[in-house]
Amino acid sequence: MKQTLLPFGTNLGCQVVTKKNYWRIVGLRDVRPEFTAAEIPRLEQGLRTRIKAALAPVEFILAVMEIEAWFLAESTHFARIDPAITCAAIQATLGFHPEQDDMSQRPNPTEDLKACYQIGGQTYIKPAIATVAALDMDQFYIETAGRCRFAPKLTATIDAFLNQPPPAAQPAC
Repeated sequence: MKQTLLPFGTNLGCQVVTKKNYWRIVGLRDVRPEFTAAEIPRLEQGLRTRIKAALAPVEFILAVMEIEAWFLAESTHFARIDPAITCAAIQATLGFHPEQDDMSQRPNPTEDLKACYQIGGQTYIKPAIATVAALDMDQFYIETAGRCRFAPKLTATIDAFLNQPPPAAQPAC
């Protein structure tokens, strides 16, 4: 699999993919550590105004506060990381329940995920390749996303992409 890292969220990064005939750009962004929950409206406004309109359409989706909140909420993956990591063990040890509590309200989801993994003697590290591989994407898409702030926007964007043909004319650079 080929990966390209672009200065996303910048006109340069969007110009690169627009010139390669991408017709839609979706950016997934953590809120923290640069912003607080109270600053989300300012962050959203800034994201909308940073990109030139002539480039491929850009859709920004925030993961509040971090994408790890979504990983916490998709709690079926814990058993695939280690069978000792259960929602009951997380609640008993850390005081929150990934299936019952709103994980988007967790102030530091990355640290929470690290603590959850430690219950099973495992380590959470970025990039989150092992975690993403362990996620049940059907579960996330059908069940979990509805319980996570901004995740429904991601699933709706994916649905729109899969159900809409690309435009006939590519945007001008």
